[in-house]
Amino acid sequence: MLSVLLGSMAFAQFPLVDVSLEHDQANDQLKISLRANDFDFGDIVSNMVFTVRWLESSPATLGFGTSEWCPSPTTALPLAPSAMVTPGNGFKYRTWNAIGLAALSEIQDNGGCGQTLLADTWTQVFTIAVNNDLGGTVFTIAEDQYAIDNNRTFYVSLNGQPSTGSVYTFSTMVAPIAPQSHHVLSLWPNPSTGLVMVDWSAHAPAIMGLEVLDATGRVVRRWGAIPPPRTLDLQGIGAGAYYVRAIAGEEVFQAPLVLE
Repeated sequence: MLSVLLGSMAFAQFPLVDVSLEHDQANDQLKISLRANDFDFGDIVSNMVFTVRWLESSPATLGFGTSEWCPSPTTALPLAPSAMVTPGNGFKYRTWNAIGLAALSEIQDNGGCGQTLLADTWTQVFTIAVNNDLGGTVFTIAEDQYAIDNNRTFYVSLNGQPSTGSVYTFSTMVAPIAPQSHHVLSLWPNPSTGLVMVDWSAHAPAIMGLEVLDATGRVVRRWGAIPPPRTLDLQGIGAGAYYVRAIAGEEVFQAPLVLE
C-alpha cells in the first residue's frame, strides 16, 4: 500500500503558479496575486520566493506586508521579508519568502488558510504598504541579474515539486507613464520580425532599465543600464502587440511595438 501511495505522489501533477504585482498608488500599497494554471490547488506551497525592485533614487520604502486571504499566524503561506538591500546597481530590493507546512485549504485553526488557488483566476494573497513615495516610483518583481545571482527570483514549489510560472506587472497599466515627458523612445523597424533597434532622446536621463511587456503586462525581456542605441533580440517571443518601457531617473516612458 505504501509503495502504491508513494508511486501516485511521484507522478502527481501540480499547476504552474504565476505571480503578479499591482501598484495601487491611491492606497499606497502593492498587491501581490497568484494564479494557478489549468486547475485548482489547495495543498501545500512548499516554498515561495519573490523580490520587489525599485529605483535606488526613490525615497520609498516597503512595509512587512499582510494577508487578509491567509492571515497570520499561518503555516500555510507565512510570507516574511528580508531587510531592504541596496547593492549599488541603481536599485533597491526586498525579498519575501515562505515555507509552507500546512495545506492552503486546511482550516486556520490547523495552520491553513481555508482557501484554494483557483484555476486561471488571479487571487490577491498579500498586500505590502508603500511608505514615503513621492509619486511615480515604479515597482516590479525582480528578475534581473542581481536577483538571479542571489537566488531572489520568483520561485514556487508545490508539495515539493517546482511549479514556477510567469511574472506579471500590472503597475504599468495603472501608473502614469510620464504623460508630460518630452523624452522620445524610438524603435525601428516597427513592425519588426524580431530584431529591433532602440534609441532615445540625447537629453533624457540615464536609462536604468529597459523592459519589453506583452499586452497583459507580463515582462518578457529585461535589461539593465545600457547606452543607446541598442539592438534588442526579440525573436522567439511570438507575434503580437508589445510595449518597450524605459526607466530613466524618476520617469518611465514607453513606446508600442508590433512583432510579426
